[in-house]
Amino acid sequence: MELSTFIFIAMMMVLPKNQKVIDMKKDGKRLKEFSTSIAEAIHRSPEFEVFKGPASIEATATLLTATAWGESHLRKDIQRCVKKGDSGRSITSFQMMKPWALSRVIPVEKTVKRGKTIHIITVKEWTKIFTEKQLCSDSMWAANQSLWFFSYLREQCPNGNMLNIWAGYGTGSCSKTHFKVIKDRCYLFQSLSKKMGLKNAYCEKDKDIYLDQNELRKAALKNKKWLDMVGIKI
Repeated sequence: MELSTFIFIAMMMVLPKNQKVIDMKKDGKRLKEFSTSIAEAIHRSPEFEVFKGPASIEATATLLTATAWGESHLRKDIQRCVKKGDSGRSITSFQMMKPWALSRVIPVEKTVKRGKTIHIITVKEWTKIFTEKQLCSDSMWAANQSLWFFSYLREQCPNGNMLNIWAGYGTGSCSKTHFKVIKDRCYLFQSLSKKMGLKNAYCEKDKDIYLDQNELRKAALKNKKWLDMVGIKI
């Protein structure tokens, strides 16, 4: 199964039964394109690792899908930054807050004077690499930036689990796991992972992740109507 198809199915599985935010007749094509953008973001940067195990890529896809639903309910106006969160500071479907939404921690060369000697040293700093327009107009880069941040937090919380990483994503601190919204976001990921057939995708345990193909097929068949509607064959 193509990763974009997996993501589209995950989008269908994350939608609550009685939700009224997404109208598939109007939004189906856009969500198909969005799923392709997320898949491209993952394939573009295999070095951005969040999970381990044979199904690490599928777990990453599920994480980004759960993030997009939890942060924006997959709404077009939020995806394109017509609507923004946190008084205009949080942007895209993944609601990263500026200025960090536009920046990454990268090596930067600096000149340092020690006595009479000039040294060039390399330090890691938050550096702006995107414009808001870039992320709001291209969901691939928006997803890629969210993925980078999750992988960065994995490095910052080396002994932490997904709950710690979610705390970092939502608050900037890996230790602030007590907030209800942090737990809600993480357990949304855990619940969606189970629906998609992912094994060992937990909030409070860090294990290699596997994919149960039979469970995934059940999820696909459950959403065959929507797959057919947007022209995705399984």
